Amino acid sequence: MLTPLTYAAYRREMRTVLGGVASCVVLAVLAGPAAARPSRPKMAALILKTGDVDEELADNLTEVLISRLARRGDHEISGKEELKSKLGVDDRAAADCMSNPGCLGRVGTELGVTRMVVGTLGKRGDDYVYNLNLIDIETGKVENRVFELVAGGKVQPLIAAVQSTADKLLEPKVEPGAVRVTSETRGAMVYLDEAFMGSTPVRRDGVEPGPHALRVEKEGHVGWAKEIEVPAGATMEVKVPLGALVKRRTWPGPAAASMAVLAGLSGVVGIVLDALALQPTTAPTRAGAINDANARFVESFAGSVFLGAAAVLAVTAAIVTIAYRHDIFGSTQTDRGAEKKRAAIVRPYGLAGLEVHW
Repeated sequence: MLTPLTYAAYRREMRTVLGGVASCVVLAVLAGPAAARPSRPKMAALILKTGDVDEELADNLTEVLISRLARRGDHEISGKEELKSKLGVDDRAAADCMSNPGCLGRVGTELGVTRMVVGTLGKRGDDYVYNLNLIDIETGKVENRVFELVAGGKVQPLIAAVQSTADKLLEPKVEPGAVRVTSETRGAMVYLDEAFMGSTPVRRDGVEPGPHALRVEKEGHVGWAKEIEVPAGATMEVKVPLGALVKRRTWPGPAAASMAVLAGLSGVVGIVLDALALQPTTAPTRAGAINDANARFVESFAGSVFLGAAAVLAVTAAIVTIAYRHDIFGSTQTDRGAEKKRAAIVRPYGLAGLEVHW
């Protein structure tokens, strides 16, 4: 039988036990997410000086690089001093290790990093030259690399360039595309972004994916232009039909020029006749005055006719010039056809390909 004294002791003991269990549960709940949270991969970064570059500048750029990489939040960054001590006792030994995949792999394993960003900083005259390489420690392969020349020898543009290239270095590598242009009219000249590609049929590899301006021209024909979208890792094949390179008409130019000349002559004659019609009469007799008035009326009427003809000819010349401007000036027609008039099919071409018809 429990006495009041033993019952109180029993209650104190139960409270202690329950409090301990509750504490364990709370700690388990709080520690659960932290334990379940995956650890971030580790990365090391270092920029070494070459030549007569100040070592402090290279160290400061390394700090800039580390700060930029840390901002991304997808890697834990290892300290640069630890990496320098592992690479070698001096800059030459460190540079030799950086160029040796086996040495970098050993250093990366010792540091526990999976990727490494290493590069060098040098000078070419008054300009700074630096490079950065992103290396996968497990495979020893260079995943990406950048090379920059910063003109002027100023430190602030150099810092901005390192920050920019650090972002580019970790961006997913996009496979370049290719463009192949053929035409039913052989020998047409092809321009991509205003750079001459060659004469059809022509192909260019290593084209940056995205929108580009394509222009096709041939002597004696109206040019053709179109905005194209080059796919990544694929070939866009553009077939320019005969109807796209329309043969230039020869008559609109001379016709418009002739009408313009006639309009000018008619205008001059009309102005002269109107000026004569405004001359006062000098006849001494009434009959002579009537004859002069009739002559002035005829001159005024003829002047109006010539001026009207000049206006008609001028308007006609303008219409012909506008309507046939491609034939007269040899300009390029831009293809802006509706999407429903296009048929695009993907077919194998090398690794992949795209054929476009208009």
